[in-house]
Amino acid sequence: MFFPDVMFLWLLFFFFLFFPFLSCLWLSRASPRRGGLS
Repeated sequence: MFFPDVMFLWLLFFFFLFFPFLSCLWLSRASPRRGGLS
């Protein structure tokens, strides 16, 4: 009964942990496609 809550907390933790990294990676990857829009 508490396992889904733990999974939700881990999901939230990983989301906040990897969101800046993924956004930076996504921006660096989409930058050349958009013509280097910083």
